[in-house]
Amino acid sequence: MKKMVLPTIALRGMTVLPDMVIHFDINRKKSIHAVEKAMQTNETIFLLTQKDIDTANPVQDDLYSVGTVAKVKELIKLPKGIVRVLVAGKYKGMVNTVSESDGMLISDIVTDRDWFLAPDNLTQIAMIRSLNELICRYAAVNQRYFKRMAYCQKSSGKSQKNSCGLSG
Repeated sequence: MKKMVLPTIALRGMTVLPDMVIHFDINRKKSIHAVEKAMQTNETIFLLTQKDIDTANPVQDDLYSVGTVAKVKELIKLPKGIVRVLVAGKYKGMVNTVSESDGMLISDIVTDRDWFLAPDNLTQIAMIRSLNELICRYAAVNQRYFKRMAYCQKSSGKSQKNSCGLSG
């Protein structure tokens, strides 16, 4: 587990995920200061999505608690105070606190890549059972799907009786 304090941009109507390379425009003074601060230090910034895009000055309750640590690749200043930012998402982080300092949002975050990896065996079993139940419910109302599923099972050499208790 690694703790970090990073300048933060509150994103309106978009989410940046790890391994994404994307550009977006910012015009809030807080966001511009955060990007400039990131460029002065190690080019690392924290991106959080706003819950409501109409919130002008978001605080911690207005932001989701999981965001993406990103590297600022390029910064272009456009007319009318707009700044175009190109970022590359690196990995996820979870917010401890978001505060305002020096005219920008600052997030105290925890990053632990293990949080976001594959679930444990018990969770996997529960997810498979839930998915199987949904497939069975879908097959019950869509007979065409069920016939295709039964055909696939026959051609693959699996038993003709599926886990829904229906035979094809």
